[in-house]
Amino acid sequence: MNDPILVQPLMPLIRATRGISPDEAVEGLIEDLRAAGLDARISHDEDPQPQEGGAPFDLILLWVVSSAGGAVIAEVVRRAIDWAIRQHRRYPEQTRPRIAQRRAAAEIGRNDSGD
Repeated sequence: MNDPILVQPLMPLIRATRGISPDEAVEGLIEDLRAAGLDARISHDEDPQPQEGGAPFDLILLWVVSSAGGAVIAEVVRRAIDWAIRQHRRYPEQTRPRIAQRRAAAEIGRNDSGD
């Protein structure tokens, strides 16, 4: 395959809390893709728009040319899913923060009403 797989990280807020850059965050995925014999490279938006808020999870864009074929696309998706699972396990405290906040608020409410 001549065209590279482009990995574009979109996670400045989450990664800032972990002390690493978005580029560092996706290095593992790029290494996994290269280990599969794919030409994977990091990509950046040339004209990034200011973002408000943020997602409570890791966001990446994967750019794969349609002529790559189903097997290559399936391999890229499989490795991206494996990478996402590793990220979730590595940083479990960062997952589903709204649910954690609701549970904490409910616990505080129970303690206040019971005492």
